[in-house]
Amino acid sequence: MLFIVLHKHAADRCPSSPGSPDPDAVGKVSDEARAKKAGIKILGCYGAYTEHSLFFVVETDSYEALYEFFEPLMKIGTTELTPASSLSAS
Repeated sequence: MLFIVLHKHAADRCPSSPGSPDPDAVGKVSDEARAKKAGIKILGCYGAYTEHSLFFVVETDSYEALYEFFEPLMKIGTTELTPASSLSAS
């Protein structure tokens, strides 16, 4: 199943900020080896850094694995895990 993941955090909770609860949160959720081990395929990951937002397109058969994989981001801001479908016929 395809998912769109949207994450936002406040500037003072940014992983690159000195006071961040998890300075390696972005590294954890963009690690393809970690994703593969969790049963998740990362199709794309993007950052709008001035907006403190991250966007991911992933595939997985397990919502529970997806939730657990993105938990590092949930500790520093809001994270939406939204099922999606392709608009193309292929």
